[in-house]
Amino acid sequence: MKGSLKRIAIAALVGGLVVAPAFAQDQAPEQAPGQHHGWRHGNPEARIEHMVNRMFSSVNASEAQKTQAGAIVRQAAADVRPLEQQLRDGSRAALQLLAAPAIDRNALEAQRAQQASLREQISKRRTQALADLAEVLTPDQRAALAKRMSEHSQRHRAG
Repeated sequence: MKGSLKRIAIAALVGGLVVAPAFAQDQAPEQAPGQHHGWRHGNPEARIEHMVNRMFSSVNASEAQKTQAGAIVRQAAADVRPLEQQLRDGSRAALQLLAAPAIDRNALEAQRAQQASLREQISKRRTQALADLAEVLTPDQRAALAKRMSEHSQRHRAG
C-alpha cells in the first residue's frame, strides 16, 4: 500500500507540473518586463522551468536531470496546448448550439464526442510525460519526492 501511495503522490506532483501551465497559459496576455501579477501571468515556459527546478532541487537532482525534466515538461505543454485550444473552441461551439432557436441534439452529441476525444488525447500525453519524468529521477529520488508531496498534501488538507 505504501508503494501505491508513493506512486499516486508522484503522479499528482508531476501532473501538477504538466497541468498547471496549461491552465495558466491563456489567462492573460504576456506582461511587460517588470510587471508581476501572479504566477498565472507571463511566460508559461518560465513557470514550467521554475516548478521543475524547485521540485527536482528538493530531491537533490543533478543539473542534467533538471534540464532533461524541463525539456520533457515543455514539450508536453507544447503538445497539449493546441488540443486545449480545440477544447475551448468546442465549448464555445456547444454554447452556440445551445443558444440556437432550435436544439440540434445530433450536433450536440457530435460536439460532446469530439470533446471527449480531445480530453482522452490530453490525458494520454500527460500520462506519457509523467512516466518520462519519473524515469529521469532515481528510485530514491522518486521516493523522497513522493514523501515530500504526501506531507505537503497532508498539511494543506489539515489547514
